[in-house]
Amino acid sequence: MKKYLGLLAFLFLLSGVFAAFSVTSVTVAPSQASPGQFGTITFVIANADTTSSVQGVTMEVRKSDYITMTNQLVVGDLGPGSTTTLSVPFKVEANTPTGIYPIDISVYGVSKAASGTGTQSESKKIIAALKVIVPPALQFSLDNSQISEVGDVTIQVKNDGGTAKNVYISIANSDIGFLNQDLVYVDKVEKNATIPISIDARNANEGSQKLQLTVTYEDELGNSYSVARELPVSIKKQSGDFVFTQVGSMVTGKEGTVKMKVKNEGDDAQNIRLSVISGDVQLVGISEFQIGNLKKGESIIVDVPLQANVEPGTTSAKFDLKWVENGQSREGTKNVPLKVSSDADVGVYFEAKPSPLYPNSDYTISVTVSNLGSYPIEATTASLSGEAFDLLSIQPEQYIGGLNKDDFSSVQYKVRVKDISPGSYPLSVIVKYRDASGEWVQKTVSASVNVLSQPSQGGTGIEMLAAIIIVVVALVYWFFLRPKPASKK
Repeated sequence: MKKYLGLLAFLFLLSGVFAAFSVTSVTVAPSQASPGQFGTITFVIANADTTSSVQGVTMEVRKSDYITMTNQLVVGDLGPGSTTTLSVPFKVEANTPTGIYPIDISVYGVSKAASGTGTQSESKKIIAALKVIVPPALQFSLDNSQISEVGDVTIQVKNDGGTAKNVYISIANSDIGFLNQDLVYVDKVEKNATIPISIDARNANEGSQKLQLTVTYEDELGNSYSVARELPVSIKKQSGDFVFTQVGSMVTGKEGTVKMKVKNEGDDAQNIRLSVISGDVQLVGISEFQIGNLKKGESIIVDVPLQANVEPGTTSAKFDLKWVENGQSREGTKNVPLKVSSDADVGVYFEAKPSPLYPNSDYTISVTVSNLGSYPIEATTASLSGEAFDLLSIQPEQYIGGLNKDDFSSVQYKVRVKDISPGSYPLSVIVKYRDASGEWVQKTVSASVNVLSQPSQGGTGIEMLAAIIIVVVALVYWFFLRPKPASKK
C-alpha cells in the first residue's frame, strides 16, 4: 500500500514536470449561492501535445455532503492539440448553512511518456470554492406604536435567516429622529433582538404617520445589505396642552419684551420653562425663560425678552418646552405664530421760499419726507395745515409714493400768510404710509414758524437822506463856521 501511494506521488510530481495536458479557466457560477440553488463548475482541459493524444481522461470529485454533484465523469480521449470544455452541474442542499465549501476536482489521463517511448499517467487537481449564503431576513416592529414627542420605545427584531452582523439603524424622517444620537448600532442579531431607543418627535405633526427606518448590516461572510422599513406610528403631542397667544407688539431687529399669554389646557404643570430653537427668533440675554406653575385651565401673561431678525409680517417661532406633569419630566415643542412689526419711521423737514415770512404775503413751502426705517414704505402721502396760513394749493394732501430705505422726496405747497401779528405759529404735516408688514401708519410732525413784522416802505431812503444831511452839516461847520484858533505872534 505504501509503495502504491509512493508511486502515485511520484507520478503526480512527474506529471507536473512533463505535463501533456492542462486544466484552465475554472469558473463557478454562481460564485455565491443560496441553499436550494443550482449552479455549474466550468473548466477547460487542453492537450498541449500536438503529436499524441491523451487517453482515458476522467474526472473525480470530492466535496461536502451539502453539495450534490456527480462524483466521477468519463471525458474520453483528447486528440493532439485539442481542448474540451466541461460544465459540471451542482446543487446546494436546502439545509446548507452559510460557509465556504471547497470542491476538489481531479482530472486523470494517460499520455505519451517524456522519453518518447511508452506512456505515463498524469493528473491535474483543481480546487473550486463555493460560497453559500443564508441571507439575514429581518423583520421590525415596535412594542408601542404610540409615540410621545420625546419618549422611549423598543424596536423588536425577528430574524428568519442567517445571522446579521454590524447592524446600523437610522431614521429617515425629516421631522423624527433618535434623541441625542444619529443612529443605533447592534453587534449581532441571530434569531431575535430587542433594541431600546429614545425618540425625538418634537418637530413632527400630531397624528398617524410612518416611522421610516434605514437598516444596514452584513451577513456572516461580510456581504453588505441595506433595507428600508416603514412602521406605522401615532404621535401624541404633549405640548399641545399649552396655548401661546401674542398680546404685545414686537419690532423687527429690536430687542425688547413681548407680552405672551400662556394657557394650560391640560393637567396641572409645574416648573414650565421655555427656550427658543428658531434661528431668526431668539431670547435676549437668557437661554431659558421661566414661566412657572400653571394649573389646569389657568392662564398667565408673561413678558418674554425676544428679538426677531425677520422681515415685517407673521413668522413662526419654535418654542422648546420643559415642565413637570404628574411627577414626571416632560418635553415638547410648540410652533407659535408671531406678528413682527416694521421699524418704519419718517423724518419731515420744512423749507420756505422766499424767506423770512411776513404777514399778507405769498410763499412756497417745501415739505421733504425721508424714510428712516430699515425697509421700504409705500403709498406715502403728506397733508399740510396751519392756523396762520391759507392754503393756495388745490388740496392739502399730496401723493409721494414709495420710499426705499434712506430715500426721500419733496412736495410743495402754495400758501399765504394771514394778516396776523408777528410771532411764532405752528405748522403741521400729517404723513401716512404703508409699512413692510402691510400696516398703515400715520405720523404728525409740527414745527414752530416765525412770522416777522413787515418792514416800512421807503424807510431806507429817508434814513439815507438824514445821514447825508448830517454829514453835509458837519462838513460846513468844520470848514466854514467853527472858530479859528488865534495865531501866535
